[in-house]
Formats: sequence, C-alpha cells, structure tokens
Amino acid sequence: MLLKQLTKDAETWLRCQGYTQSTIYHNFVRFWNRFCKEEGTDGVYSDTQLKDYVLRAFGIDFGTACPSTLSLKEYRAFHAFRSLAEFASTNAMAGTSMEGASIRQPLTGKSQEALDRYMAHLSGQGHKDSSKKYAYQTIHALLLSQPIEGAGREGISSFLNGLGIHSKRTVNSMSKVIKRFLSFAYDEGITEADLSPAVLSQKKRGGTEIPSVYTAEEIAGLTDFLSSHADNRKRNRAIVMAIAVFGFRAGDMAGLQLEDIDWDKGTIRVIQSKTGSPVEHQLTGAAGNSLADYLLNERPASGDPHVFLKKDGTPMDKTSISTMISGGFVNSGININGRKHGSHSLRHSLASNMLAEGEGILTISKTLGHGSVDSTRIYTKVDIGHLRLCELEVPAHE
Repeated sequence: MLLKQLTKDAETWLRCQGYTQSTIYHNFVRFWNRFCKEEGTDGVYSDTQLKDYVLRAFGIDFGTACPSTLSLKEYRAFHAFRSLAEFASTNAMAGTSMEGASIRQPLTGKSQEALDRYMAHLSGQGHKDSSKKYAYQTIHALLLSQPIEGAGREGISSFLNGLGIHSKRTVNSMSKVIKRFLSFAYDEGITEADLSPAVLSQKKRGGTEIPSVYTAEEIAGLTDFLSSHADNRKRNRAIVMAIAVFGFRAGDMAGLQLEDIDWDKGTIRVIQSKTGSPVEHQLTGAAGNSLADYLLNERPASGDPHVFLKKDGTPMDKTSISTMISGGFVNSGININGRKHGSHSLRHSLASNMLAEGEGILTISKTLGHGSVDSTRIYTKVDIGHLRLCELEVPAHE
C-alpha cells in the first residue's frame, strides 16, 4: 500500500474510534507527516522502511526499545509509529477501541458485575457514548489490577501511583472517573467500605499555580523553528509573533478577521474570545511585517474574512493553533523541562517578561485585556528578580 494512503486510512480509523482531531494530530499524524515528507508519499510502505526511519530520526530501535525507559517525546514517537505498523498489518490498532487488548482481558465475576451496573447507571444519567467508553476503559483497567472483592485503599493508591506514565491532565481525568465509580460502589453496597477517599483531590487553590514562561531567546527559537520546519511557515510565524508580542489568546487569533487590521493606522484589533471585550494594539515592525508577508505571499486565495486559514481555505480554530504551537515547542529542541507549552504560555511569557523589565501591573493588565488587575497578579509569581529584592534576613536561632 502507498504510504500516503496508509496514513490516511489510519487517521480515518482513529476518527471512527471517537478520537478528537486534536488528539489524532498531536499523538499520531504529526509524526506520520514527518515520515511521509522524508520518505515520499508516493512510496510503498514497508516495516523495514519505518524501522530505519525511527532509528535514524529518534534513535529508537524498534526491536529492542523498552517504552518505560523512553522520554515523553520519544515515547510519543514510538507509540505513533508502532500504531502505524500495527495498522498496516491488521487494519486496527490495539488500545484505540473497546476491543483493545486490555479490554479483552476478563475480570472476576464480581468485578464485571460492578462495572456493568455502573455503566447502566451512566446510561440512565444520559452520558454520551464517548464518556461511557472512557469510563469503561478506565474502570476496567482499575478492576483488572484491583478486583472489587479484594480492593482496599492501599491497592487503589498503588494503582493510581502507577498512572505516572500519563500526562497530568490524563491522570486527573482518570482519577475523577475512578473516584465516582468507587463512591457508586459504596452507595450501592458493592463494597463494604468507601474507597473513594483513596483518590486524592487533584484540585489546586485558585491563584496558586505558577505560570509557565519562556525567555525571549526560547520564543525566538520557537519562531525560527516554525519558520523553517513546517508547512504554512509564514502563517505560523505570524501567529506566534502576534501572540508573543501582543498577548493574544489562540481563540483571538482564530477569530481575527481581515478588517481587524488597519494598515493605514498601523493597528490590530480583536474581540477577545474569552471576555468579548475589544483590545487594540499598535503594530510593531516585526509583527506587522510577519502578518503582511503571510497575507501577500502564502495565504490561500479565499473569500473567507478570517486572517488565518488552513491550506484548503477554511479558517483555523483555536485547537489547531494551540496544537501547532505545542508541536513546535516539542520538536524544536527547546528544553521544556516540565513547563506547559501551549499558546497560553506565550501570553504568560509576555506578561512576566514585561514585569521583569519594570512595566507596571496596570500596563500589563491593559495589554492583556484583563478586566481586573487581580487576573494579572499571577504573573508576579515568576518575577524572581524583583522578588529577590524583597528578601528578608533569616533571624538567628537562639
């Protein structure tokens, strides 16, 4: 089969399993696209060709690699190409549907009964099929590890600790599902003890989270990478420049229209996607030139009023913009070091860098379009330089 056709069929398979377009692109397609670009979409797929590419591009030996020893970036690539190889062989991917390998493993009688009763409960509550599918997979994994008849808080905690291979968002989501199931099991008399307290809350107090920020040099590195290593290079550069310079949100960029840029006055104006309030900025030379370069030399011919379009002439949405930026961070070689790396991190970075340069919080609040300076105060948490000026001498212990 032609490589191009194989990846298209695999993408369609994932879509039919209920995966979102963002997940499909971020976890699978972006890796496959790089493979296709290097090997040529008109070539015939072969396992040898794929294994050679993975070894050359990522340093991963397909035959001997141990997933648990790979970094997050390496594991994502390994998983994407392992799934493609499996699809080429079987026209399916284990773990991407209810018929995945783990789902086929039988539970104990009482565990299966508990799971069935809970699924009936979710159906009665009117939950969507995608929500029920996710709950089934999550609880099945729990009960496979901790059968309901012998489950205890220690075992539940052990299972939850083993979720560390997943992202924080996934762990949080799975924990919520498990906690609700355990509460149901106790309320229905399935378990004698309430095991739900074993699932610790993942909530954080408002305003306590430290925002992820990047230096001007790191943002320049991201911009340079997107300008030279991807399709839609001029568009992607213009988007990153606008967010990094003006602090716009991804939704603001998705909604930006041609009439919102006044070239005579040199201004750019958006209706904020989050608040509905207008924000206007004076175009800087670099940001303005990037926008003009995209509009004149790359933007598809289209009657659509939106500024940023896909190759087919349809407007981008905020998810595709965030995914583009996140993928750029991951693949550019920038040391993410546990930091968030979506579009909002560029907004955080602008505010924090302005603060570090001595700008007042009222100016930063106005730049970001905040309705209250309280919304801006979170950025003071990362201005280490100014915080050091406030250090107090530690009293000697008597």
